[in-house]
Amino acid sequence: MSDRQLPENLTNFFNRVEVKVGFEYTFNAYDDNVNSSELSIEGVFNSGAQGVLGYNRSNEYTYAFSYTGPSIDPTELCITISLNQGIVPFFYFDSVSLTAGRAVPILIPTEP
Repeated sequence: MSDRQLPENLTNFFNRVEVKVGFEYTFNAYDDNVNSSELSIEGVFNSGAQGVLGYNRSNEYTYAFSYTGPSIDPTELCITISLNQGIVPFFYFDSVSLTAGRAVPILIPTEP
């Protein structure tokens, strides 16, 4: 868990993942338009805040990105929930996954 201080209306969930160079990654999160969720891998990807829709229902968030930086041994996939309305809000996560997809081209810098 991160040791950074968060405002009282935020909470984070972390999952250790490996990110290897040259692949497209997709990650999903399931979640229960004023509250929001954000998925990120530090230095790799950040979805930005996405609204949590509805009351007492499931929402699925899916993001795909290509990564061509250096491979990263286990790092943290972070889910940040921002609660801006509601007295006693509850969020349940059914699953979180990070899946390597197709290979992507890696540009090799050339000297002029």
